[in-house]
This record gives sequence, C-alpha cells and structure tokens, in this order.
Amino acid sequence: MSGSISIFSVQVPEVSQNKDRIFKLFVLSILIAVPKLYSMGGYNKMPLYSGITLLILVAINRLSPARLNKWLIKTSLIALAFVFLNRFSTDSIFLLIWVFIICFILLRPKSNFRLIKIIGANLVLFVTLFSLIELPFRLSESVEGNPNIQSGVRFDSKEFIQLRTKDFFIRAEVASMDSESKMGPNQEYYFVNKNLVDSFGQTVVLKDFDGSYIKIKNGRRVTIGNTDRRHNRVFVFGGSTIFCAEVPDSMTIPSELQKTVLGAGFSVDVFNYGIPGVRIKSQLETLKTITDLGPSDIVLFYDGVNDLNTVFRKGLESKNAILPGKQLTKFAEFFDKKSLLAKTLISGFLDSRGVDKIFLSTEAEKQVADIWLSYDLVARDYVKSNGAKFVHILQPNWVTFKGGVDATKSNKRWSDMKIIQNYFEKIATPDNKIENFTKGLDDLDATPFIDWAHLDEIGNKKIAEEMFTVLKPLLEAQKNS
Repeated sequence: MSGSISIFSVQVPEVSQNKDRIFKLFVLSILIAVPKLYSMGGYNKMPLYSGITLLILVAINRLSPARLNKWLIKTSLIALAFVFLNRFSTDSIFLLIWVFIICFILLRPKSNFRLIKIIGANLVLFVTLFSLIELPFRLSESVEGNPNIQSGVRFDSKEFIQLRTKDFFIRAEVASMDSESKMGPNQEYYFVNKNLVDSFGQTVVLKDFDGSYIKIKNGRRVTIGNTDRRHNRVFVFGGSTIFCAEVPDSMTIPSELQKTVLGAGFSVDVFNYGIPGVRIKSQLETLKTITDLGPSDIVLFYDGVNDLNTVFRKGLESKNAILPGKQLTKFAEFFDKKSLLAKTLISGFLDSRGVDKIFLSTEAEKQVADIWLSYDLVARDYVKSNGAKFVHILQPNWVTFKGGVDATKSNKRWSDMKIIQNYFEKIATPDNKIENFTKGLDDLDATPFIDWAHLDEIGNKKIAEEMFTVLKPLLEAQKNS
C-alpha cells in the first residue's frame, strides 16, 4: 500500500517521476475541467478548460522537468487561469476548491495527510462517476429547444410546447451551424442570462448584445417597429416572460404589441423593459431610471410569476424551521439547480414535501400583499406623480391555464402553487385597478406554454392583443389630447 491510495476497490497511483507523465497530465486536465459541466451550457467549455490545464502542466514540466513535484505552483497557475476565464465570478470559488482537491491528491508528492487524500480521492471518484451520468442529460439539454425549462419550477416537459419543432427556432439553429460567428438560439439565451444580467446598486440592468436571435440596445431588448422618436410611449416592464428569450426579437410580447398599436393607427413607441428573473420590486427600481417620464407615457407592469415563485420558496423554507429539515431542503434545492440529474432525482422529494399547511392558510396571503400589492401601490403613485398612466396586469401561468388543471390535482407542488396563485387573483380586481389575464389564453386550441411560465409566439401574440384592448382607451385619450 506504500505506493497507492485505495478508492474502494480501485487503485489510483500516486504521483511520481516514474509514472507515465503524458497519461497522468491528460487525466488531470479532464478531471479539473469536470465542474464546468454543471454551469449553463458549460459542457461546451470543458475542452477549453481541459486544454488550458494541459498546456500549463506541460509548460511547467518542460521548463523544469526535474521539479515535477512542485504541485503548488501548478495548482496556483491553473486556479488563476480559471478565475480569469470566469471573470472573477462566484463560480470561481467552486472551481478553485476543486482544482486544489485534485492537485492535492494527484500532484502533491508527500505521503502525509493520508486520510485526507483517501477521502478526497473517493470524493473525486464519486463526482466523476456522477458526471458521466450527468453528461447525457446536458447533451440532451442542448437540443431540447426549451432554454427556460430550467428556470423556476420544473415540470414534465412532455406537457409543453417544444421550441425545437418551431420553424423560427429551426431556422436560427441552421443559421448558427452555417456560421462560426453566430450562436444558436439556446446559446444566445444562456449567454444573455449568465453574462449580461447585472446589477447597479438596487437596479438590475442588461448589457447590450448584438445577437442574431436576441438584440439588446441601450439596456433593453429591441422592439421591432420602435423608432425611439415618437412622442407617445408605452414602457412594458416584467421578467423573462416580457424579455421573451424563447423567440426572436420580432415575436416578443412588446414587438407584437408595437405591431398591433401601429396597425390601429396610433403613433406610439413600445419599449421592452423585461429582464430575466426580476420581480415587481426590481421593476420599480428600473422604472425610476427613466428620467423623462411624463404625461405622454404609459407604464405597463406585467408580472406575478416571479413573485409567486418567491412566496412558494418561502413556504418550502417554512416547512421545517428547525434542523435538519430546513437545511435538508436547502441542500436539495442547491443541487436541484446545479444538476439536471439531481433535478430529476430531487424534484420528486421537493414536490412530495410541499409547503407548510399553516403557511398556506395564513402567512402566504400576507406575503403576497407585502411583496406584490405593496409595490403596486408605490409604483402607481410614482407614475401618477410624473403625470403618466399606469397599467398593472397579473400574468397567466401553467396553474391558471385550462391545460394545467389536472397537474394541480396530481402534483403537490402545483397544488400548493395554485393556492398561492389564488391570493394573487384575489388582489387582481377592478377595485385595485389590476387587470387579471390569468384566463386570457384559455380560448386557444392548444397550450402556448413551453414551460410553466413562458410562452411561444402564439401565446405572446395573444397576450399582446389582450394588452392592446386594455391600452386602447388610454391611447385614444392621448391621441385626442
């Protein structure tokens, strides 16, 4: 046992100058790149990270072949390269830990800390085997055609529209394959969501992006037909369901609304202020960045899904306020987000747990009022103080759609979400001047949902038409003033 470490029944050779260096460095480079598999679209970057690791190790070995055992220098250089590649993001922390574990086990020549090495080696073996099973899930994700299926609460995708069957999605995919400079539609979504959503103080912002599927200019997704010069304006705020990453620029809700408004003879520019992941609180902060808001403007908030999910998550956390239940839930949710394999295994656990009954019957309604209605009132007063008009719409989602009724009966998670959703609908009334669009899609022949919240181009057009019905009296008043 003096020359090896036992990993269950597997023998892993320790680093020594007598071993095959090329094979060892190759294995090292692959193992070190494994964590990238668990980031959005990260499997595409695994060869890059593996290649950089291999270059660093080979370069150091060539420069000082007699000093192969200077593991700390190699570890530090690899870690610094990964930090730079990840732009000093939080992902860097996990990569750094992994790099040091791998290098400590396989590059550090000293035989002390044997127990730590055995534990670390077994951890590496487990993660590697788990990743081999994870890889097919990630590869299937790349052709799934539903980028947002991993956002929020997941459900069986067979119930939803598959974007990969849509002509516009297929055309975009083919165009990206024919050009080295073009990303596919899923790749653009991943890139925008991971790299271009940022914060400035309390305000969430978007960085500009000139994609073939998604274009962001001046911090807003482009609205087709908007000139940015018309006197009257409609500002549409929301989360990813207004940003509409699932469709090209011309098929977003704001673009469809712009088309409808112009077709009806109104000279109005529609602006897309949708940002993936934001809630009504962030929408209000973004609204305040419009310095010239005035009487010729209409502000439209279209939301509910992200705030609903927030209340639901609070309910999950309250399931067990004491250890180990609360920590177990957080642990499960962490891996549920990071791994598609874990999501498949863990989601059933989270679904079966559901939300605490006391929370649902008492606290949930108060939470909805605190995080949604209260900001509606603040936003409404802010818009009014600037002389503009305010429209607030409660959006539909899977549990409000006719096709999702059966899901709420057979799935604890969806059942609990429907109870919370009812509190939103209780608030969305004419008395509170909030429009309820939760049944606005029910007259469609087929589901427009590609996941529990996001719509295809047919759903977007339908919502835009419903929006115009609400906006028309306000637009006519502006036109006649």
